Amino acid sequence: MPSKRSLNPARQVMDEAESEREFQGNVLALARMNGWKVRFDWTRLHSPAGYPDLTLVRGETIIYAELKTEKGKATEFQKEWLKALAGCTTESHLWRPRDFDAIVIRLSKE
Repeated sequence: MPSKRSLNPARQVMDEAESEREFQGNVLALARMNGWKVRFDWTRLHSPAGYPDLTLVRGETIIYAELKTEKGKATEFQKEWLKALAGCTTESHLWRPRDFDAIVIRLSKE
């Protein structure tokens, strides 16, 4: 069965012409409209190689999303990050310098 995109040639042309930056802007707008907290880097300068473009949080759900144009290809680093994150159990912490002993204990666990 063909996808909805293939049924609308104008939409298909638009999708193929959309840059990754435009696509990210559209996804961010949609996420915010639907109550997601969003995190993304303005620049890749201080980001680890391959870390997903977006981190979205709503309720008990976290989504890590790598965005590509229709013809864009994920790098090996991006694939590795997505694979590593795919089955994770998540935790959240507010850590301060005084918590360093507890941080050492937590990060030393298997």
